Amino acid sequence: MSRPTRRNPLLTRLLPDAVALALLLVCMGYWWLGNLAHEVIGTAFLVLVGRHVILNRRWFGTIGRGRYDAARLVRLGLNLLIAMTMLILLATSVMISETLRGILKLPGIFTLREIHWFAAYWLVVIAGLHIGLHWHIVLAMARTRLPFLQTPVIAGAGRGFAILVAGLGLNSSFVMGLGTRLGFDYSLTMWDFSESTLPYFGHWLAITTLYAVLAHTAVRLLARHRSRFPIPKETVHDR
Repeated sequence: MSRPTRRNPLLTRLLPDAVALALLLVCMGYWWLGNLAHEVIGTAFLVLVGRHVILNRRWFGTIGRGRYDAARLVRLGLNLLIAMTMLILLATSVMISETLRGILKLPGIFTLREIHWFAAYWLVVIAGLHIGLHWHIVLAMARTRLPFLQTPVIAGAGRGFAILVAGLGLNSSFVMGLGTRLGFDYSLTMWDFSESTLPYFGHWLAITTLYAVLAHTAVRLLARHRSRFPIPKETVHDR
């Protein structure tokens, strides 16, 4: 009897999540895509996000268990923020859809479009933070299948590249007027897709990387702090 083949987490878990992130960034280029392509790609993105939630559904059962330290509180708050942002995107997507408007006779309300835009800007930042908080899990999965990633040279090069892209992300935040957009205001920065296209998406990718690096660095610093000042034994077991 043959042994059941083990699933490759790089293909079943990480690759679909990476595609979801790519689709999110592509959706940011609405004026380049056009409405129909934007709606199709956005729908595919929402489907992949739903798949991610289903695969990680066990997390919901752990919310009421165990002790909450600072790191766990941050993860819980961020996950709830992602859920709220995704629900806003989903609801506004249906209500402003050009495709569904004619079928469902929905009114075209410009305020809903504004909410949709601003939620999308925030989602890029939140997605970066989410990736950074869980990057140790991503690395663990990758190193299981690709042991060479554990070599000092490769690990050092990876960290250096991440820091470089994060630095570019800081510059991209100013180029894209991110601060103004996150403040629910209109940025004077407008991108001319007739002159260039790829750099536009590169800026959003760099911004996502910036927040991922910031979150991952914060997690590592917190872990070092906890190792230097361990929790007393009598408070560790809370069950």
